[in-house]
Amino acid sequence: MASTLDLTPRATARGVGSNADTTPPVYAYTAAGSAFERATQPDYYGWLEHVRAAAGCTRPIRLAGQLLTVEQSTGRVLDQRHTDGMPDAAIYTACGNRRATVCPSCAQTYQRDAFQLLRAGLVGGKGVPETVAAHPAVFATFTAPSFGTVHARVVRRHTCASRKRCDCRAEPCHARRNTDPAAGPCPHGRPAVCWARHEPGDSVLGRPLCLDCYDHDHQAVWNLFSGELWHRTKQAAERYLAKLARRRGVPRVEVATASGKTRKVAPVRLSPGKVAELQARGAVHFHAIARLDGVNPT
Repeated sequence: MASTLDLTPRATARGVGSNADTTPPVYAYTAAGSAFERATQPDYYGWLEHVRAAAGCTRPIRLAGQLLTVEQSTGRVLDQRHTDGMPDAAIYTACGNRRATVCPSCAQTYQRDAFQLLRAGLVGGKGVPETVAAHPAVFATFTAPSFGTVHARVVRRHTCASRKRCDCRAEPCHARRNTDPAAGPCPHGRPAVCWARHEPGDSVLGRPLCLDCYDHDHQAVWNLFSGELWHRTKQAAERYLAKLARRRGVPRVEVATASGKTRKVAPVRLSPGKVAELQARGAVHFHAIARLDGVNPT
């Protein structure tokens, strides 16, 4: 191991020859210090190209093992490499997390990809014909039911230029006007009202007024089965459209399958694109753009 003794004294050392071998430099514990140390290495540019696949991911996944290049037709191994001979003895890949609180870089990448996909579904592009811009479409939000009263920030009228940096005056949180606030405790003796005007970054937003009154069990069930519920909702909407077409006298359309056979399908179909998000209270809700399409027999 190379010595880390300083040639000249630092402000935090007692002098030349201080026992820095057992105590790493303080700056190495910081992200800026680690980046500086990495930049001083002779293989810095090779390492930079090696980790480029992980971009700015804060929690990259490290893969270790053997890489084989196999000829698809014969199965013959053309090349063989091991991660031990690579920088850091690992391959980095982005975590792909969609939550900005976990990984801002991957969440921003997902946000941009989702925007491009939804935009193409409305105006065309990226393989979608521009004629979809004339199709009926609706932007809907599917939110969870109430599992209990939580702290909220309600603004009746916005005067701000950007909702992301909203500084408008909020209404009092759950202020009961029809009853006496002093006579409204919950069954557990906690106040059932809140007169605070919460700021956008207030840590209590989404927190139940009473943790014992809040229905945590049913919210956990909602979050667990929200994906299946979305699938059933989409399926029910498509079946309703098919029944509506039959009542209006619109005949079914014969389409060719991959096997070469033909089958009759409904003349209209629903093409939804959805984004699942967590509310401040931790419940999953969906933003969906549903576009109505006709079926092309060819």
